[in-house]
Amino acid sequence: MEPLKLSDEIVRFLVSSPCLFSGSYETADFSIEQAWQGMYERGEAAAFMTQQHPYSRSYFIVSARLSQPPKEAGRLQPLATFAPLGEHVCSCLSVLYGKRFDCHGFLQTIGLFCVPELGPVGPVRLSGIGPTNHQPRPDLGIPLSFVHASRMAPLFLLQHADAKFQQRFAAAARYYRRSLELLDRDPDLAFIDLVTCGEILASHFTFDDDVLYDEETRDLLARIEQELHDGPKAARYLKGRLRQVKRRYVATVVKLLNDTFYENTEAKSRHYAIEKEGIERRIKSTYDLRSLFIHTGQDVLDVVLPRLDDNEIQLAWVADKEAMKVVSAGLTFTGLERVMRFCLLRFVHMNGVSIDSRLD
Repeated sequence: MEPLKLSDEIVRFLVSSPCLFSGSYETADFSIEQAWQGMYERGEAAAFMTQQHPYSRSYFIVSARLSQPPKEAGRLQPLATFAPLGEHVCSCLSVLYGKRFDCHGFLQTIGLFCVPELGPVGPVRLSGIGPTNHQPRPDLGIPLSFVHASRMAPLFLLQHADAKFQQRFAAAARYYRRSLELLDRDPDLAFIDLVTCGEILASHFTFDDDVLYDEETRDLLARIEQELHDGPKAARYLKGRLRQVKRRYVATVVKLLNDTFYENTEAKSRHYAIEKEGIERRIKSTYDLRSLFIHTGQDVLDVVLPRLDDNEIQLAWVADKEAMKVVSAGLTFTGLERVMRFCLLRFVHMNGVSIDSRLD
């Protein structure tokens, strides 16, 4: 009888989500399949896991065929590691569906069986919000079925032709997914991760001076170019030093949001939803709130979580007058999360990975 051997080319890892997914996805080199719980048990165990509540959890097996470099005879081969692949696939799925995905580690890799993380999975406290409930996100309404994973296919195994785009998407998506994981235990850090996601996206774009610099700065740079002996060189040097990270961040987000985004909301009242009018001011405020936390250590926990009817815009109040100026103009985590996911989807769509025509 032929022995049952593990392939050196196949890796498999265990993935879960608090959300209920159906279907599967399979190609010659990649698959996502359901891992059933309690299917051989009597009683209500399986039904319990499909209901939306803090302990609901669905599990999946992700498999990939990865070619290994040829082995050299007589030489010790380095141990290949594909550990980042599981996290990356989860990031892709989180962006596509707008849902939290957790990677629990390998079941099989480089011809070996592995034991994934077996620790208990804690409850999801905010189980009713967009990233953790059992409903499709309203922006594009992508059904929670892995049949639709094909939309993200070129990115699962890092097969996109543009390496720079691929690198930036992978990094930004990693921060987005991590923010969904952090939300329950560190909402302030989760909010900061969303801003970092936007900063990474901003590094992909170039903007004209009239976007990056205010009128006073542009006038000063023009005077330097005209009046100094080596004015053009000095102006270029100053522009390099004035990185204008905040302005790039704001300009990128405003550029990537289109009318489809503003037509939808998860706030239960339009009074608490993000509107196109004033969006630049609100995105600026999210960056300022992040800076307030990082540079002063001021606790922003109470202002990033939604307070009323899943509000996306800020309704919080803080005693500090300067901090209140920042807070009042901004967004909650739920608002900024919806913004960043849409930006990631549009970023992908604009770079040749077709997601939905509404992202054109």
